Amino acid sequence: MNRVPSFLKWLAASLTAVALFTAAFVIKGNGRAEPLPPGITATPTISANQEPAKISRLLVLVADENWVVQGASVVGHDPALTALRIANIDPRTTFDSGIGGYTSIAKGGATATLTSVTQRISVATATQADATLIIQRVALAGLIDAVGGIDITSDADYPVSKGPGPILYVTKGTWHVDGTRAAGYAVLAQPGDTPAKHNARVNQVLLATLNQLPQDTNRLDEVLLALGALARTTMPMSDVARFISDVKSNSLFAHPARYLVPTEASDVAVGTQGPWRRTALVRAAALARQGSVDLSVTSIPGELVVAVQSGFPEGRLVLRDALAGSGMTFLDAGNVTTPKTTIMQVAPRVSTQQVADLQKALGLPNPTIVRDSTLLQFTDVQITLGLDYRAKEKLTGSVN
Repeated sequence: MNRVPSFLKWLAASLTAVALFTAAFVIKGNGRAEPLPPGITATPTISANQEPAKISRLLVLVADENWVVQGASVVGHDPALTALRIANIDPRTTFDSGIGGYTSIAKGGATATLTSVTQRISVATATQADATLIIQRVALAGLIDAVGGIDITSDADYPVSKGPGPILYVTKGTWHVDGTRAAGYAVLAQPGDTPAKHNARVNQVLLATLNQLPQDTNRLDEVLLALGALARTTMPMSDVARFISDVKSNSLFAHPARYLVPTEASDVAVGTQGPWRRTALVRAAALARQGSVDLSVTSIPGELVVAVQSGFPEGRLVLRDALAGSGMTFLDAGNVTTPKTTIMQVAPRVSTQQVADLQKALGLPNPTIVRDSTLLQFTDVQITLGLDYRAKEKLTGSVN
């Protein structure tokens, strides 16, 4: 006679099922959780009643296995989907990452939250972006293998792996290559590289890969999601898939217009942080006026963009730290002849209270304040630090 009550049988069966289900996950994950890289946010999900986001400009960051950004490009199409333009950005270009400090895109592109990175890189480089996709070299290789490899044309013989084991090469000529070789060709820096040459390789691999992806958005979404934590976005991956599908369906990946965001050497790098670059704002503004590039900024809601120039670079960084956390984003405007008194050029849209907040951050009783409607389109305020600021902060750097 069976004396075991029926509810105990049910309980035992339930516990056994839970144990088996848990064991399956442990086995699938090799018994350990897969941690996300620091600062990388999970891909957002979209609710059933939420309108899908419309992406027309996508910031693509290609990183190595340590999340150091090796290639940065804004890929954007016009409203009519008739043209594609790629703005290539030197990863050594600096930007104000907020609480993460002042850093380069290479080192800081994946340390802050991706939404913040999108906005702050946009401010620093004058390149507008709606969303960011950051993809690690391994994920890029997987994506390329998922489409059966790609054709690339190399201008020289390049090593495309670091070992261990035999070094792989891509030789001069046109070849159909697998993901490992193609991703190494794009990501790894080569002796004698210039930003233009490196970006050309990144662009070639990205465009060939994107053009080979499935046209169907559902299938494309599945392929992108399969990359897991090695490819992260600021918007649902389905929105990125829709952007890629729209560009592909209009055959825009074949002949994009490309340009390199103008930069110049930065003098604010200290210790092992350099060599850094900064966006050449005056040259960038001139290009925008000519209409040859579509430079503009994705604004950070509620924040002022404050461009600071001086004859002593350490003064710019001191002021940057004073501005941090006060609703203002620092922009390095470079080296100029130092005036006796600090000058604040303020756009008409800046409020009286914001001017007072800036003066408080400066800590100077009598800076010269000028309302200026001719400021560069990328800034709200331009500050030229004077000898009064240098004396206040007891800065000892050279003055032009």
